[in-house]
Amino acid sequence: MQSKRLPLCSSSRAEHLESTSAVAINLFPYVTPMTCLLSVDGRFGLAIIAIVCVQAGFGWHHHRMYIRNKPKRRRWYTQVHLWLGRFVIVFGVVNCGLGLLIAQVPMRWAIVWWACCSGFIMLYSGAYIYQLRLSVDSTDDVREPQKC
Repeated sequence: MQSKRLPLCSSSRAEHLESTSAVAINLFPYVTPMTCLLSVDGRFGLAIIAIVCVQAGFGWHHHRMYIRNKPKRRRWYTQVHLWLGRFVIVFGVVNCGLGLLIAQVPMRWAIVWWACCSGFIMLYSGAYIYQLRLSVDSTDDVREPQKC
């Protein structure tokens, strides 16, 4: 049976992601033994879940304000939503490495995991900074000359 693919920008896609998050958060106590919460991985995972909940709240507020006002520029709550999402991705990557250690995978594989992920994070950061510099350079050309 072929699954129905949702478009990237539709409200049904957002609803699907929100319902998936809700299911994961509700199933958490039944899937995870409480002894796992005593580990660094478990506590870090709980912190990630809390950040995702806060991020979802900012995303909901952003969507509500976007529908109401149709702003031309990103507002502060949109920036918070975006940056929390970026941090959650990085924290999730780190948490996967911690989970490898708890699963008693040899340390060299955890180091390989962290090295590869660090490389991707640096690549993403470099591309983001490059994009910012391009957007600043393009706005410099558009400015009107100063009047004396």
